[in-house]
Amino acid sequence: MKRTPLLVGSLMLSGCASLDAFTMGKIEPLPVAPDAPSAWAAAGVSGSTEEGDWLSGFNDPTMMQLVDEALANNFTLAAQLATVRAAAADARAQRGTLLPTVSGGASAGYRRNVFEFPNGDPVFDEQPTFGLSINASWEADLWGRLAAGVDLSEAELLITEVDLANARLSIASQTAVACINLNAAVALRDVSQATLEARQRVANLTERRFSRGLSTALEVRLSRRAQAGAEAEIAARSKAVEDA
Repeated sequence: MKRTPLLVGSLMLSGCASLDAFTMGKIEPLPVAPDAPSAWAAAGVSGSTEEGDWLSGFNDPTMMQLVDEALANNFTLAAQLATVRAAAADARAQRGTLLPTVSGGASAGYRRNVFEFPNGDPVFDEQPTFGLSINASWEADLWGRLAAGVDLSEAELLITEVDLANARLSIASQTAVACINLNAAVALRDVSQATLEARQRVANLTERRFSRGLSTALEVRLSRRAQAGAEAEIAARSKAVEDA
């Protein structure tokens, strides 16, 4: 019983020694990863963002027509354009607060005076009247309140314009991707159709060879199975074209 404290103490010392063995060395951070070899990079791919008319790079008039139709008939873009116009009107109104305000008015009338005498007929005096008024006022922006309002309205206008540009880019890119997927689905369906025709010819040839004793029943079953697989592939590819 008296040896238990010594045993516990030795275990604690050994544990501390093991801990020191793991923590004595200084941990160095990982070095910066080297550049990837040029052979890994795709040919003609750069890190710069494509600018300008990026759709023309596909050289697909049908795709460009579909994108134009999508942009012209999208209700989200129409709503965003209305937001931009409202923000532009608000910015013009805010800029107007820095300018003097001038108002004017004009009036025209006709005045008629009647003079009555005790022993005679009344005398009428008719004269035209004209009036012109001009009022001008200007609010001094002593504390920068008006200028801050102009800056805020212009920033909001810029935000709405960026949102509109992003929405246009998103719709155009989604339409382009859908067009690419459709073209790929049609191409795969055509490949499946050509594969089916080839496997049908192989199956027919295998059956003729079997009738002459030149092929086995197993080869006939395999050729028919390959033909059935090609038919199923065409059904799947046709469904993909409809979904695209």
